[in-house]
Amino acid sequence: MEQQIKEELEKVYKYIGIEVNFIDFRNYKIIICTDKMEEIDSFVYNYNVNYTLEFNISIIIDIIDKIIIKLFKKGEENGEENGERWKWFL
Repeated sequence: MEQQIKEELEKVYKYIGIEVNFIDFRNYKIIICTDKMEEIDSFVYNYNVNYTLEFNISIIIDIIDKIIIKLFKKGEENGEENGERWKWFL
């Protein structure tokens, strides 16, 4: 299942590395990386079997998008113009 989740996420995120690791029953660690596979952030997602794969993926995408936006804003708050730490992404 983790390979399936990873493949679906890679279709959406072309310039961000995504790793998906099985932790425990229905729990997956989603790791967001730079293009050089340096870890940026991670979170644990509890896969809901009552939802389709597509719906679970859409929830994960929403979480990743929020993390990316938060990190972009955080960079600007720290005096980095135009998100300097995200230059590789742009």
